[in-house]
Amino acid sequence: MIFIKTASEIEKIRRSGHLASQTLDYVGTVIKPGMTTKKLDQLINAFITSHGAVPATLGYKGYPASSCISINDTVVHGIPGQQTIRDGDIVKVDVTTILDGYFGDTCRTYKIGKVPPNAAALADTTYESMMLAIGTVHNGSYLGDIGAAIQGHVEAKGYSVVRDFVGHGVGKEFHESPSVPHYGRKGTGVKLKDGMIFTIEPMINEGAWQVKTLKDGWTAVTVDGKLSAQFEHTILVDGPGSEILTVSSWRHPRPLPAAGALPASPEPSAFRLREDAPRVRCRAPSSLRTGFKASFRASFRRRGQTLSAAPSRDSSSSNPLASRRPRALPSLPSARRGTQPEAIATFQARRLPPSAPGRHTPPRRPRSGPPSLKLNPPTRISNG
Repeated sequence: MIFIKTASEIEKIRRSGHLASQTLDYVGTVIKPGMTTKKLDQLINAFITSHGAVPATLGYKGYPASSCISINDTVVHGIPGQQTIRDGDIVKVDVTTILDGYFGDTCRTYKIGKVPPNAAALADTTYESMMLAIGTVHNGSYLGDIGAAIQGHVEAKGYSVVRDFVGHGVGKEFHESPSVPHYGRKGTGVKLKDGMIFTIEPMINEGAWQVKTLKDGWTAVTVDGKLSAQFEHTILVDGPGSEILTVSSWRHPRPLPAAGALPASPEPSAFRLREDAPRVRCRAPSSLRTGFKASFRASFRRRGQTLSAAPSRDSSSSNPLASRRPRALPSLPSARRGTQPEAIATFQARRLPPSAPGRHTPPRRPRSGPPSLKLNPPTRISNG
């Protein structure tokens, strides 16, 4: 059964989501090469509990830690232990908080130091796919739209979508209905309604999508030993768009200093929790709200003129979002002095001109037509 949340419940989930996001802000200030995942998990536990919440994973079905920390080819549910974080790693940190009885769930992939280009590209693509999927969410859209946006974007770049793990509803329970696959067909699945809250958390593999679970019963790794990345937000369906409930002051974690010059990890109590975390609302593309066809064939009338859109010749994907090139979202002024909220993103579909095989054609915006797709860039952690 899918629960439609009340205004009171939404506010409580929003507060829990803000705390979960700010926990990952804190992670960005302390994660460093040479740190063990167990030490990082202890800091996460201290941060969450010092702010009046409970880490949801600790003790959940026997899980022994306060977070999931998955490095490189570990896809998800990595149990913190004596494994050391190294320069060049990509580290997925997934946290869920319980605050006043309600859950907030989020995950980021951190690039540690000088990561290989293939690892950086995988993390960037994973973040882009999540934000593209969020851009499809609105009252009256379908769960299949989310999966189609993710699958089309990542498969067009040669990556694969993990099918063994999916997003889920969030509220008074850790995992509620509906399940949210990160693959699928547009226009299929559950029809979304205002007040639904669920996670979008694509796990994207560099190689094959299949995973295997280790003997501990939790840790899932890629079957071919190749890299995997993940990002996650908790989303509220809100009229013509959506609201990201797991946002905070985070934009880009500050680069880490060179190895050997790393400062001591700050105490959790020294990290001030923001009570005024901004709301980020995403408006679905008008073409998706009015039923844009996956064939890419459409006509737009502006001032008496007709502009026609056609698919890129070198695109093998039928997903309408697959061939779109993201553009950086400019910074917006802070709503309050001294804060750095995430910019409010408006997602709009864009049609690209055809490009010949083997040749890149720069995107051109017509004088009149749909505005461009805008995204925030992903997390970047540098070492030196």
